[in-house]
Amino acid sequence: EQVCEQLRNECLSDVPIIICTAKGMELDLHKLADKYGVKALLQKPFSVSELADLIRQLFPAKAIV
Repeated sequence: EQVCEQLRNECLSDVPIIICTAKGMELDLHKLADKYGVKALLQKPFSVSELADLIRQLFPAKAIV
């Protein structure tokens, strides 16, 4: 939570946060989303294609300049 809070307090407040966790780590995505704007949670092991798909969802091509 400390990292999320620091990101929100910095100039990155409008950048979506994706949390990558260790297998078995319990996090409340709804709490993190409400409090810090976390947009997604990926639990290890995940593939590069899963991460890429998630990034594409959060950053549509038309939004990238």
